[in-house]
Amino acid sequence: MEAINPRESTGFLVGRVAHHLKLRVQDFLDEAGIPMSAEEISILTMLAHLDAPERMKPLAEMLGRDATTLSRQIDGLENAGLVQRAPCPDDGRAVLVSVTAPGMKLAQRTLPMTIALRQRAMHGVSKADEKVVVGALKQMLSNLVG
Repeated sequence: MEAINPRESTGFLVGRVAHHLKLRVQDFLDEAGIPMSAEEISILTMLAHLDAPERMKPLAEMLGRDATTLSRQIDGLENAGLVQRAPCPDDGRAVLVSVTAPGMKLAQRTLPMTIALRQRAMHGVSKADEKVVVGALKQMLSNLVG
């Protein structure tokens, strides 16, 4: 069996980076007095950047969450008036989720935090290397999802 070095393994490193990004987002939210989880703000951010309401299944895939977890999180955001659900006109079984005006306002409020965190995470990484990292991550995701 081939040895794995968790300090050098792509999978472990991606997991650790994701974990620390989530922790820093939570720090920003706590410092700003925003009583939300990093997961909830990621849903708002995603919806705020989409051109149209999205079905639950594709939204879950974009966010890397299972549908049950996402549905529970959407419930909380809907109860807070930050997102809304509507029946899909093309498919009576499907539901479309969109961000409300208060949700959009909150997503815009947290955008500077997101940009600052991205800059912090990418400090010392050249633009060329950033493109390579993004390309490699996209390919990895495609390999695992497709």
